[in-house]
Amino acid sequence: MSLSDPLGDMLTRIRNGQKAGKATIVSPASKVRASVLDVLKREGYIRGYQQSDGEAGGIEFRIELKYHEGHPVIREISRVGSIPKSRRFRASSTAWASRSCRRRVASCRITRRARPMSAAKCSAACSKDSAMSRVGKNPVNVPSGVTVSMAAGLLKAKGKLGELAVRVTGDVEVKLEDNKVWVKQLGGSKQARMMWGTTRNLVRNALAGVSQGYTKSLDISGVGYRAAVQGKTLMLQLGYSHDVNYPIPSDIQIKCEKPTSILITGSDKQRVGQVAAEIRGYRPPEPYKGKGVMYLGEKIVRKEGKKK
Repeated sequence: MSLSDPLGDMLTRIRNGQKAGKATIVSPASKVRASVLDVLKREGYIRGYQQSDGEAGGIEFRIELKYHEGHPVIREISRVGSIPKSRRFRASSTAWASRSCRRRVASCRITRRARPMSAAKCSAACSKDSAMSRVGKNPVNVPSGVTVSMAAGLLKAKGKLGELAVRVTGDVEVKLEDNKVWVKQLGGSKQARMMWGTTRNLVRNALAGVSQGYTKSLDISGVGYRAAVQGKTLMLQLGYSHDVNYPIPSDIQIKCEKPTSILITGSDKQRVGQVAAEIRGYRPPEPYKGKGVMYLGEKIVRKEGKKK
């Protein structure tokens, strides 16, 4: 059976064999494949290869795959094609082999699997600044007029705009020192590293929310489209046969300085964004005339309408 891409077939066999944990794989022999295998062997990606007679006739390569502490040395290997009728081709990042034939170039790209570190090396790496989260390692300054307390896994921030609480998981530790909130990870697990920067940003948002607050502005575009606040209800006229009545949450303030603008304010950044998204969802901007409810400064990709 003839193959449209013999080199790609061999690379696929190597990749699948590494993922399956096989010691050796078999591939048909050719000069181009031999040149690529020579580079892979020289760079340390495979143990070697041998040429032998195939069971169905012909000559084949028996390729010995390489592993390190039970993990495949090659994480990913892919074919890099050439530009038709040109000698230019994309250079590979680690190793490549090529053979010009009728103005065609054969090359491949390899990604080496990172070798797992021992517990001692992992602990030493995590203690260095280069392995630390660039977000989590920075403290959060407590604004003036804001009080912070920790109790039962909750960080509570109280200011002039209200009170917010941030739940702290067991993967991180939060401390208040010198009017600054420090967040530190407990252990070197993946979950701890993820929650480190996340918790720090949640704390920063809570402190900024109770001291300054957050705002979202919406614009309304369309003939007859308008908004007005009546008590605790936002009245929206958005081209439907009925008015849309949106009940204003108790922790959110909504103002309509003019009929085509809506200003949403609150101390909780997530709640402000959620309310703005819900109001926008009643009539999202359409791409032909741009009518609907949109964020202030939002760019609408316009489409060309039907031509008469």
